[in-house]
Amino acid sequence: MRGLADCHIDYPVFNIPVSIWIEFKTEKGKLSEHQESFRDNIEAHSGFYSVVRSIDDMEKTLQDVRDEIIARIENAKKEISNG
Repeated sequence: MRGLADCHIDYPVFNIPVSIWIEFKTEKGKLSEHQESFRDNIEAHSGFYSVVRSIDDMEKTLQDVRDEIIARIENAKKEISNG
């Protein structure tokens, strides 16, 4: 499949596997048109996609995903309690 990310991981947040698509790039590397389309499709469905250029980028991606999942859980709790 053209544009498919280099890596897919299931990252556990509170024992819930969260799907993250990772594209590895060099410092100056750019996404192809097909990669941009794949990314846009993932993000359009509230999924997680990240371009990673270093270990620091990967660590930041994992923390950002964790923070976003926590925020989504908190929002869901509020919606449920407001019935």
